[in-house]
Amino acid sequence: MSYSEQVPRREQAPRRRRPPRGKRKKQHFFLNIFIVILVIAGLYLLVTSSIFDVKYFTIENNQHFTEAQIVEISGVPKGENIFTIRVSHAQERLEQDPYIRGARVQWDLPDTIAISLDERTEDVLVASGDDLLLLNYDGTILRTDAAKSALPLIVGLTPKDPAPGQPLKVAEADLLKPCFDFFQLMQLHDFPVQHLDVGNLLPRVYILDTFYIEGTLKDIENNIDELKRVVAYQLANVSDRGKISVSATGTGSFIPENSGTV
Repeated sequence: MSYSEQVPRREQAPRRRRPPRGKRKKQHFFLNIFIVILVIAGLYLLVTSSIFDVKYFTIENNQHFTEAQIVEISGVPKGENIFTIRVSHAQERLEQDPYIRGARVQWDLPDTIAISLDERTEDVLVASGDDLLLLNYDGTILRTDAAKSALPLIVGLTPKDPAPGQPLKVAEADLLKPCFDFFQLMQLHDFPVQHLDVGNLLPRVYILDTFYIEGTLKDIENNIDELKRVVAYQLANVSDRGKISVSATGTGSFIPENSGTV
C-alpha cells in the first residue's frame, strides 16, 4: 500500500450556496429603500417637532412701529412651525403699510423669525381742502387725516384722489418735487420755515405767520446765505408784519405790511 493510500483524505466543508445574482440585487434594493424610508421618516419627525416652532422674533430698524405691531402686521403666528411660514407673504403684508418702504423676513433656525425694515419717515404736510396729508419726501402718502404739527407745510397745491400708501398726485405736477427738494435744502441749511405757499404768482416762504420771503424757489435757494442773514436781522430787530422780497441778483429787501405794498 502506498503512502498516499494510507493517509486519509481531508474532508472538505460543504460550500455555502450563494443566492443568484438577480436575487442579491433585489435584496440590496429593498434594503436601500427601507433605509431611505427610515431617513425620511426621521427627518419628518425632526422638522415637525416643537424644536422648530416659532418662539422668538428679532426686529431691526423699526422707528414708527413697536415690535409687537410689526409682528402683528407680518401675520406670522407664534408657535407655528417655522418651515410653514412663507416669508414672502409676510414681506408683502408688511410692505402694504404706507410707513414701510421695504421689509426682509427670514428664518433664523431653529425657532426665530428675523425681520428687517426700511421705514418711511414723516417729512412734510400738504394741504388738501380742509384736510392735511402726511407724506414722506419720496411722495408717498402716509396719512390723509394728519394733525397740524411742526412739520413743514405746503399750501397751494391741488391733490387728486389722495389715498394712504399711494404717491401723491397734484394738478400742479411740475411743482411737487421742487417743493420737496426746497424743504430738504432748507433743513440742510438749518433755515427756519413754517410753510410754503405756492398758490400765488410768486411762492411765499413763511418764517412766521406774519413774516415771509417772496421769490422764485430757485432764487431763494441760490441766495440762502444772504437770506439767512437778512431773516436773522429782521427777527432780532423788527416786529412789523411784512415780507422779504428776493431778486435774481440775490438782493433781499424787507417791506413792512403797513407800507401798502405787501
